[in-house]
Amino acid sequence: MAMFLLGFYITRHMLFVKLEEKKAFLKKVIIAGAAIGIPLNIILAMMMDTNAYYALQPTGIIQPLVYAYGVPALSLSYAAAMALIFISRRRNMLLFFAPVGQMALTNYLMQSIICAIIFMGYGFGWFAKVGIFYLLLIGLAIYVVQVLFSKWWMSRYRFGPMEWLWRRLTYRQQISMSKPVIHTVI
Repeated sequence: MAMFLLGFYITRHMLFVKLEEKKAFLKKVIIAGAAIGIPLNIILAMMMDTNAYYALQPTGIIQPLVYAYGVPALSLSYAAAMALIFISRRRNMLLFFAPVGQMALTNYLMQSIICAIIFMGYGFGWFAKVGIFYLLLIGLAIYVVQVLFSKWWMSRYRFGPMEWLWRRLTYRQQISMSKPVIHTVI
């Protein structure tokens, strides 16, 4: 809920408009977000190896606190860094990832299903059985597949499958998924 409210605030105050004028602010967000987010996420990662939260041990209160503050702080730092890259000369670097963002809901659900199959008992059951190195490789492999799939899909369709379904249900009307054909007159 807090992230939705933060997004609402950012949108309401149009903080994403005229980014060139907000470079100093974006740099401060990167530094503050990283200064808060990195240490808290390291603590969170260490807490994940313990059972303190689920065992209701006194130290278990640390886990939700570092999650509540560390994850949003680091997310804001990433978002500000992306905004600075976007307004720089390296903007084309981000365009490679545009299809992934255009299919954010589809990719989120796909990632959840893939990870559930890999880690849950009704799949391979690898939860807590795979080391950090292999988790990193699995995460990178999933992301690479999603980037390639998104580029392929968006080259053929206007929306991702779940984005299309969301629009269809929201507007309650038929929405074409295919890209419009552009005819050029010579």
